[in-house]
Amino acid sequence: MSLKSLTTLDERMNDRILYLCAAHSDNMRNLVEFLMEAVLMADFDHRNVMWLIAIMIDNEMKPHVLLPLMEHGDLRSFVSKPTNVCIIHFVFRVLYKISR
Repeated sequence: MSLKSLTTLDERMNDRILYLCAAHSDNMRNLVEFLMEAVLMADFDHRNVMWLIAIMIDNEMKPHVLLPLMEHGDLRSFVSKPTNVCIIHFVFRVLYKISR
């Protein structure tokens, strides 16, 4: 990783809490899908879209991805919770921000 990449990473992190997500499957197809999704996330570069910080392999050869922790979880989980009341205006505002 270059010094420029580290500086950019430091600016984007802005004291954020990180989340280490592990693949929970021994099935080769599921592991490949997990890694392919991580590779796709590596190209995300937008302030309103979660981005990949790193892909790691543990001692047991299981992949992990390091991501910024989303305060309210992903959008789908947030709007699916019955305790979260979402008005259509809020949902459209979030979708608009993501699309920018």
